[in-house]
Amino acid sequence: MKRHSEDEVLKIYESVFDRRRKVILNLVEQGLTRAELVRSAPIYGTHPYETEILKYFEARMIDLHLEELSLSNSV
Repeated sequence: MKRHSEDEVLKIYESVFDRRRKVILNLVEQGLTRAELVRSAPIYGTHPYETEILKYFEARMIDLHLEELSLSNSV
């Protein structure tokens, strides 16, 4: 198993956030509401089990991304 350097791990971690940010921004630009964003599941993809808890965390992550996008004047 290949071990990644700390810099590589950080880049991988940042790329996940960048990808999510772009997806959420695209959905917002399409006019989706917060509830529709949660249903579209840009973070988890689906909510196949423990639906309510996954939706809660999906909503929380979306909120954090929206706050960041708002601070950067992207939305």
